[in-house]
Amino acid sequence: GCLHAMAKTASPPVVLGYVQTMGVEDEEEDPLKGSAPGPGICSWRCTGGIIVVAALFHSCTSLSVKVAGHHFATVQIMWSRYLTQLASMSLLMAAQRTGLPAPAQAGWLVARGLLGLVSLGCHFAAVRMLPLGDAVSLHTTYPVFTALLAPAVLGEVLTPLVGACAVTASVGCVLIAKGLHDEEGE
Repeated sequence: GCLHAMAKTASPPVVLGYVQTMGVEDEEEDPLKGSAPGPGICSWRCTGGIIVVAALFHSCTSLSVKVAGHHFATVQIMWSRYLTQLASMSLLMAAQRTGLPAPAQAGWLVARGLLGLVSLGCHFAAVRMLPLGDAVSLHTTYPVFTALLAPAVLGEVLTPLVGACAVTASVGCVLIAKGLHDEEGE
């Protein structure tokens, strides 16, 4: 399948089906134009499958945290996840002979790691304390915060479409939480 094809090639890197060569997209292999994927290229169907599998694993993780939360503290659950992730990524990096990032990127990597730690800690705590649906819908609002913070932090433009999507996602989260609490009150 596409994972085998992606693993066989070391370059060019593939991100969501696009071949990236020095920051320029290769138009001949653009999946939006319907061309057949070549070696190392993951088709949009394959990418969609990977996203579905990732969502399945995330759901299983949330369910596992909900069950484990009855027996373990949130910090213990987080440490077990991070130690497993550290071991698996270390083995993967060693197998692919991938080095550490350049010092110029290390600051961003540390910042991303710390924000991910805080985000996942909040998610795991929410999963333990709230109904699973509420916790997951709260956690999936992070793109809203990303879209709203991107103009200030990254200098990106907040387009009306992105603003409308942020409002829609926020309203959906409120409706999910409000619906669950209204049913409890009856």
